[in-house]
Amino acid sequence: MTLIAAPPFSHIATKLHIPATRPRLLARPHLHCLLSRCVQHKLTQIVAPAGFGKTTLLSEWSQKGSWPVAWVSLDAADNDAMRFWSYVVAALDKLEPRVGQYVLPIIQSPRPADTRYLLSALINTVATIPDHFVLVLDDYHCIRSLSIHNAMAYLVDYLPPNMHLVLSGRTAPPLPLARWRARGELLEITAVDLRFSLQETTPLFNQ
Repeated sequence: MTLIAAPPFSHIATKLHIPATRPRLLARPHLHCLLSRCVQHKLTQIVAPAGFGKTTLLSEWSQKGSWPVAWVSLDAADNDAMRFWSYVVAALDKLEPRVGQYVLPIIQSPRPADTRYLLSALINTVATIPDHFVLVLDDYHCIRSLSIHNAMAYLVDYLPPNMHLVLSGRTAPPLPLARWRARGELLEITAVDLRFSLQETTPLFNQ
């Protein structure tokens, strides 16, 4: 696996904030109900073109849902492995400070760390969190790094049962989705699900 080593950097705090929702959003309870099934799966994938309301759905659900949510808004700069995993750890640290305490020093160590060693420490620490929770990685289509995709596949394979991952993006990620689909570990939400129905269109235009 890839070796990770780099000096510490300052996180952009707003990348870890759940985006605010606009007032008077059209209620879409069937999508919230569908998304709530994420705690029955390791991975939930939301894939649709820009403008389909992926982030809006996730932010509204996260603020009204029954489970704690850690959030990272990704961008092209996060293709650096150290930066990517630092943000993941920082997001999880907001739910459980032990994650940062035990895992962040591995990332920030001047000696290169094998990614699987890092992920093992992350998985073992996260497994001690008593409640179910969700990690949202929004705009995952920005990630092009093969090493990050490989590490994500490893993470999903060994994800503890209390952690549920949501990847949202414009394109399906290059991950072993067929394997997880066959195992019933994958929930998929697509543009077909996000499209407004005829019953929703009328009140939308009235508003």
